[in-house]
Amino acid sequence: MKTLFRIAVIASCVTFASALCAQTPSASEPNPMANMPSEAEVGELVAKAAEKVEAFQKTLDSVKPILDKADSSAYAKDENAIAGARSILAALKKNGRSAYALVGLLSTLDDLDLDATQDSRAIIFLGFQTMANNNKLPEGMTAAVIMLDSSATSLYDISELVMHATLRFVGGEEAVLAQIFAEKK
Repeated sequence: MKTLFRIAVIASCVTFASALCAQTPSASEPNPMANMPSEAEVGELVAKAAEKVEAFQKTLDSVKPILDKADSSAYAKDENAIAGARSILAALKKNGRSAYALVGLLSTLDDLDLDATQDSRAIIFLGFQTMANNNKLPEGMTAAVIMLDSSATSLYDISELVMHATLRFVGGEEAVLAQIFAEKK
């Protein structure tokens, strides 16, 4: 749900930026690329995103015994998502910034955020089932939920920063394209 909302927000912002940038800029207007994130800024975001992805991996590894009891398929699914994130991060480091790569990173970070949240909920549900059967809660369950929630929050936070950089990047590209098309008319 968060991913769909963010995609809708991005699409709306890109459409709005396109409409604003469709006008021919005058000589007094600032450079349309001035607000675009620099390679250094994107590199810093990529480094921070990599830290958050690796932190999620560590959290996932530490909660695996409890997570396997709650949802036996979650760990493998999360591992695949982390591998995808690593691939996108490596491509961004190697090839530099692009709208395509930034949107891919944004989507992947949102997926990881959702995975962490779903894992936490699965463990909480396991706790409810355990209590309903009058059994003792699994050891470390509370810590696992807190760690997963913390990972989800961290992934969400870096995702927000990547979203803003992506919008600025796409806005700059749209402004440049609008200038090129206006000059060709």
